[in-house]
Amino acid sequence: MKKLISILLIIALLAASILPVSAAPESSKKEEVIYGILDEYGQIQQVYVINSFNQGSITDYGTYDSVKNLTTNDKVTVQDDLITIDSKAQKLHYQGTLDTKNLPWIIEVKYLMDGKELKADEIVGKSGKAEIRISVKPDTKSDKFFYSNYTLSITVKLDERIFSDIQTQNGVIATAGMYKQITYTVLPGKNADINIKADAKNFELDSVTFGGVRMIMDMPVDTHSITERFNELTDAIKKLDDGAEELTDGFEEYVSGLTQYTEAQASFRDGIAQLSQGISQVYQGASQLAGGLDALSRQGAPLAQAIHGIVLKTFQTANGTIQQMGLPLPELNEQNYAAILENVPELAPLKAELDGVIQLKAGMDMYTGSVTQVSQAATELKNGICKINTSAATIKQYADTLTESAATLQSASVELKEGLLKYRDGVRTLHYETMGLDSKIRKEIDNMIDEIFGDADIVKSYVSDKNKSVESVQFIIKTKAIELEKEAKTPTNGQAKITFWQRFLNLFGLGK
Repeated sequence: MKKLISILLIIALLAASILPVSAAPESSKKEEVIYGILDEYGQIQQVYVINSFNQGSITDYGTYDSVKNLTTNDKVTVQDDLITIDSKAQKLHYQGTLDTKNLPWIIEVKYLMDGKELKADEIVGKSGKAEIRISVKPDTKSDKFFYSNYTLSITVKLDERIFSDIQTQNGVIATAGMYKQITYTVLPGKNADINIKADAKNFELDSVTFGGVRMIMDMPVDTHSITERFNELTDAIKKLDDGAEELTDGFEEYVSGLTQYTEAQASFRDGIAQLSQGISQVYQGASQLAGGLDALSRQGAPLAQAIHGIVLKTFQTANGTIQQMGLPLPELNEQNYAAILENVPELAPLKAELDGVIQLKAGMDMYTGSVTQVSQAATELKNGICKINTSAATIKQYADTLTESAATLQSASVELKEGLLKYRDGVRTLHYETMGLDSKIRKEIDNMIDEIFGDADIVKSYVSDKNKSVESVQFIIKTKAIELEKEAKTPTNGQAKITFWQRFLNLFGLGK
């Protein structure tokens, strides 16, 4: 018999263990307003929640130290974290005092007078150069959802009878009666360091208020229109890359021909040195030299014009490159480019390129001048055979100058070639780096929007995860005002009584 009873008990225990646990009652639709009361320095004193329902009989969840029906006299029933109210009211509000003093943000307020930090009871009534510092940062120990998705609006009211010459940054200042109202906005997940300076007379300060709400952007962002412009840019960069390749190839041939020309000039100088070896050959050689240099001088003008064209084209290309890069620089020319590009490190290759082409132009000018001088010397040599012997050294000097000019022109061309190669490589790198720029821009825009506005599709209860039907949650946080003690007034017998709900709203300056 005892064995049978034991078996039955075991079966009963097993059956009880496998019976389904009744599901928690579904929460009612509601709105939550979290009121945070801070002291003068931003330390949390108390956190209340006003839960609002569009129906009288409600089911709600939350862990509170105390609860109070603000609408009716119907009883609020609390069983662990389950709160129920059976009422016929169409609209019902109840207040719950949270058992923990936590908010999604850490707030710190400091007060200074004439550069010295003071306590609230020390600064009240003082006059001088006042400073109010407010620091806000996410409380990483709290629920990340709220400080990552909620925008915090900070409002500071300064009585113009007390404060003057108000200075601050990143705040919107508006006039509200006798007050200057300064509003600051802290985006989700961001920090804020606010500094307000003013001249104060008998320092007093109204409560600083902080309003936390979801920021929802109800407008489309035309990323296609934006990225289409970047497509045009990348196409233009590709064409620029192709043009740079053709330019460097053509200049390579030019430098090769100029090298041959310089070598020829060196041989010419050696020939001039042999003039003194035979006076009988000087006249014939001088005549030939005069004719050759005259032809060479006539060729100098087209060459100089071509070089000037290269200089002009190079500056046009440089200005086009700067325009495409979107840099706010004036148009470059031969007189101003060095001063403009001197302090722009990223355009150092461009400056080197322009330096080279200016040297090319200068070398060409020197060359054509030297050719003219040599041609004149050759003419004089032909007309004055008797002076050839004494003038041989001068002729050689001119030949040396001409050769040096050609060498300078060659050196400048080599530098210009190197600059063009760097320019080509830079354009090619720019082309590769801007490939697919449209998709990168579109992704970055989406990331920025997500970072600023968060996930607008989720509404989460601040009180309990069991509340699945929350329509909105907002935060109203307020510091204690700094006021001079005022003489208390005894209420008259005829003074109207106010409800607890009115007193609570008056606490936050929301009552009428």
